[in-house]
Amino acid sequence: MRRRIRRRSEIAATLVAWLAVSSPPPADCFLLVAPISGNQVLHHDRHQALLSQQSTLLYASTPILQDLPVEGSRRRATPAASPPTLASTSNSKIPLDRQIVNLGRKGKIDVALDLLQSIAQPTIRQVNAAMDACGRAKPVRLETALQLLHQYCRVNQANANATSTTTISSSSSSLQRLQPNVYTFGALMSVCARAKNVNQAMRLFEVMQSCNVTPNGVVYNAAISACASCRQPQLAMELLQQAKHQNVSLSVVGYNAAIYAAAEDCTMALHLLNHMRTHGPAPDAVTYGTVLAALEKSQQWQLVVNMAKEMKHDGFAWDGLVVTSVLHACQKLGLWQDALSYLQLMKTVGTYERKTAGLEIAGHKQPLQGPDAVAYRLVISACAKGGAWKEGIKLLKEYCDIFDGGDVMAYTSAIIGCKNEGQWVQAFRLLERMRQSNIQPNEVTFAATIYACATATAKLLSSGAFIYSPDDDDASLRPDPHLKAMKLLNVLKKDSTVPNPNVQVYNAAIRSCAEAWDIDRAFLLFDEIITDGLEPTIMTYGELMTACERKGDTGRASRVFKLMRERNVAPNEIIYGAAISCCRKAGESERALLLLKKMMRESLAPNVAVFNTVLMAQAEAKSAIVSPEESMERAMTVYKILSSSEYSAAKPNRQTYNILVRTMAAKGDPKQAEFFLRQMRSDGFVPDVDLYTATVSSFERRGQPLKALRIMESMREDGYDFYEFPVLNSAFKKAVRLVNAVGRGLSSTDGDEKND
Repeated sequence: MRRRIRRRSEIAATLVAWLAVSSPPPADCFLLVAPISGNQVLHHDRHQALLSQQSTLLYASTPILQDLPVEGSRRRATPAASPPTLASTSNSKIPLDRQIVNLGRKGKIDVALDLLQSIAQPTIRQVNAAMDACGRAKPVRLETALQLLHQYCRVNQANANATSTTTISSSSSSLQRLQPNVYTFGALMSVCARAKNVNQAMRLFEVMQSCNVTPNGVVYNAAISACASCRQPQLAMELLQQAKHQNVSLSVVGYNAAIYAAAEDCTMALHLLNHMRTHGPAPDAVTYGTVLAALEKSQQWQLVVNMAKEMKHDGFAWDGLVVTSVLHACQKLGLWQDALSYLQLMKTVGTYERKTAGLEIAGHKQPLQGPDAVAYRLVISACAKGGAWKEGIKLLKEYCDIFDGGDVMAYTSAIIGCKNEGQWVQAFRLLERMRQSNIQPNEVTFAATIYACATATAKLLSSGAFIYSPDDDDASLRPDPHLKAMKLLNVLKKDSTVPNPNVQVYNAAIRSCAEAWDIDRAFLLFDEIITDGLEPTIMTYGELMTACERKGDTGRASRVFKLMRERNVAPNEIIYGAAISCCRKAGESERALLLLKKMMRESLAPNVAVFNTVLMAQAEAKSAIVSPEESMERAMTVYKILSSSEYSAAKPNRQTYNILVRTMAAKGDPKQAEFFLRQMRSDGFVPDVDLYTATVSSFERRGQPLKALRIMESMREDGYDFYEFPVLNSAFKKAVRLVNAVGRGLSSTDGDEKND
């Protein structure tokens, strides 16, 4: 037996060698070699040869082999009446349809199709398997799958041509046509879904109707998947309703596809999830992962965190992709402690093992294994946003140890953490570490470093740790962080080995000037932006207006508005807010109110902080310039706009009422102060004792102690004991003495009358 196999192998080798030099092979050559083990096949027919390992010659029909004896045979090999088909030599232990399926899942699409073509009269299961193989091709062979439908199946001619770009002739094949079944269309729908061709998927429903085939859940699942691939959520919802109307039960696959289609509308995704929880099918891990992706895309970060917790509560373990979504949410929300704990969890997440042969296909996406570079960078960024810059730098060191010294994105995230907390020294240290590691910082890195200097400067001046006169023009006397920022900017402008400063870097430098009250240099930097051919952004003008606001320079603020008009840039709410604050610092209360009204005429929506700034401007207006009555009138105007039912962008908050009560009490109108106390309480805010004290004192100054008693009664309702506060206790005693005096006077009058 071994000698016979060796002899046949030698003959096969001779054939292969001869075929290798025959191009093209002779027309009468047909060679078939079947494997000893496995499903691989060698077939050579003029233009194709697939050679397997360990093969034995079974059949040869060619003139040069007719005289080659086969050991153990009683006669020489003679040409057969017809060459055998590929199917006749396949492994008989495995059904042909199963072989086609296996070949498709291994990515051997051509071999699968050849095997189908070699079958004299295939079954519908074999045709369905070949269609499934077309869907697994890279790229998907939708047209080939449709041609199989037309070649082997009985399909209405009009519908046949409608589903293919190639006109199908009814006489193109002598095969006995097969009746397509629901699995045929299920396979075709899957091909449409993978090809992202929802129009073809919808046309298949018409073909099914003409073939008297009723769609089942698999067909609807695949059709909805096609809608998901093309991002057509409305059509996916219509198919869900259609399946429900026809009493077709959809599996979790169909609902997951519908949720994926609704990725742009997280509300719809959540609605489908709740429907599944209530009516079925029960959601699985893919359902939660798809909903998380929809929430992430809609930037509903808190909902992402909540949904992930619900997923775990329902018994579904997090995989690496879910943890990455949660880390992204933590990064946006600044939840650095949660991010660190989830990163540790990610290190323990097991690798997802695929149960199909998909990983055998070249270029197939591999599953996530543990925390990758993106996960680490997200956590570092979460630490930065949450104010945990030390933890961010510590994690950066771990990141650099794992990922070959780190990269510019990780370092930049850590420097942004320094920026937010004003840790300018640490920021420059990280820059030096980047230089030592041969990592080139980019413009974002340098901008974050300069912003760190700006934040540090602001903290120094606000805390009183650095005493500096805004009117002092000596640049050397400015805070060290600002001087360091300007030095770095000069290096960027002169050093050819680093990126030239872009507008983002200039914006950071202008902000540093703003915090250092260096308004002249801020405008010089703006001129440099124009000179360098850069285009100022809305943030550029915002930083420039901030420089004006810090010094209360309304003249320069007007210049900023002029620069914006010259370049056709419309101010936004931030710029107007800074300008209004500038007017407040300059004591120009009327101008602050005018800017507020201008904002609203331009359809901008000032927030409550802007309204409060205008109110503060009225409260701080000097009586020599504006009368108290005019200030209170303007304050009432601002309040009426803010509390109007027509304005919904903001409503009065606690700070609003604090300003109004104090202003009215200080301006000598305790009645209005009392009115705002009542409004404050009706809006759910409990007034502080200081507000009660200011109102009571205002009534006393007006000689109305009895009305002060009414205010103190309101205090008692809010849980305050005015006996504990000397000012209120004194006012109460005065009011009591006044009541007693009035009572005695009335009694004396009554006695005189009696005597009379």
